[in-house]
Amino acid sequence: MRSALPNSIRVQNNCIEFFPVKTGSVYLTLPVSSAASNFNAVSFSIPSGANIEHVVVYPFNSTALYAQSNPGPIAGYASSAGSPTATITLTGNYQFALHAPHRRFYLAEDPVSYCIVGTDLNRYENYGISSSQATPPASGAQLVAESIQTNDGGTVFPFTYLPGTLQRNAIVTLDFRFLIDNEWIRLSHEVQVRNVL
Repeated sequence: MRSALPNSIRVQNNCIEFFPVKTGSVYLTLPVSSAASNFNAVSFSIPSGANIEHVVVYPFNSTALYAQSNPGPIAGYASSAGSPTATITLTGNYQFALHAPHRRFYLAEDPVSYCIVGTDLNRYENYGISSSQATPPASGAQLVAESIQTNDGGTVFPFTYLPGTLQRNAIVTLDFRFLIDNEWIRLSHEVQVRNVL
């Protein structure tokens, strides 16, 4: 979650969703005034095993990011090659809506979700992108934890999200209450999410 794409986090109905970032760099050219199928950037490396699907520039809010409009902040990623200048090839002609303040772009995988269903915490992947958050997604569930309670003398919110500002990073708070053999265990943790655009 710490590597979540800035402004991609959505929380609803005991579910949290975000785009995992795998790498990024600084672009040298970018199709903003008209559509193009590639642009140039400072070269970078992609971690082994990463399944890059998207190129993202200036994701200023989750609504624009998940809407997938053209022009917009997110394009399909096809390939990249070259050093010290790399050419990033998109899956088709695309026009980015805005330049990023520091000319930064991100390469990200498809979104993932973590949802509490009943007393299970599941991770979801490979379900696509939708403008409205599925809670939970229809497919791709993998069990992460069991015996989680969403009521402990009152409603428990397992995921809360505080968006970042110019002065601080975004914060996701995890609050899990487990009931195992009639014993309560509480796991509470804050995750700082970098929000540099």
